[in-house]
Amino acid sequence: MIRRLGRLNATLLWVGLAAMLAAGCGGTTPTQTSPQTGSHAPTISAHPNVTPSASSSRPPTVSASPGPTYLAHLDAALEDQLPSVIGGVTLTKFSYPVSTYLASIKGGDSVLYPSWLVKFGKTPDAVDMAFAEDDLPPVHVNLRAIQVPGADPTALVAGLADVATKAGWPNRAVTSLSRPVLQITDPTADPTKTANEAFVYAKGDVVFFLISDNINIVIEALSKLP
Repeated sequence: MIRRLGRLNATLLWVGLAAMLAAGCGGTTPTQTSPQTGSHAPTISAHPNVTPSASSSRPPTVSASPGPTYLAHLDAALEDQLPSVIGGVTLTKFSYPVSTYLASIKGGDSVLYPSWLVKFGKTPDAVDMAFAEDDLPPVHVNLRAIQVPGADPTALVAGLADVATKAGWPNRAVTSLSRPVLQITDPTADPTKTANEAFVYAKGDVVFFLISDNINIVIEALSKLP
């Protein structure tokens, strides 16, 4: 989302969200419609070569295998909520605080997270996010999970829709898939070059973001979520 929905670069931890002003709690109800996906690879940040923020009090472990050894595993339980295999491809997983992600990128979905989290009395340092993505460019599977302890799933999605709307990001409710999702479009991404949409689903206090240039991948990922 804010950093362009794509995979994390070797230098970023997903999207480095620019701090937004705290927005009100009421989420705008998006128009219900069918999903629309681009034909290009997603623009969400690829996994960056980053170091968890100094403000985090929990030291991350380093992955032994699979995947690059620099990837942190701060919240293995959150990673486990994401699928391990999509489309026959084993995904690389990693996790760290949202603050680490924001510090590693500029633009994209990084502009949404601070204002969204403040609605629930949280700061980026106190909230973890996990990733699962294919490791071969171009990235076709980019999945994320953000856990906001104690938050209501309906409020989480509504709050994200509200922040996205105020930031000028088109969003709509999609009810034609196996589960109801919020489809958010990154208006700063060039759809002729990269997919610019994410499908958002919440379960408990965890919000899942599914980004792919293939709607079948989105459907499969959605079926494998908790």
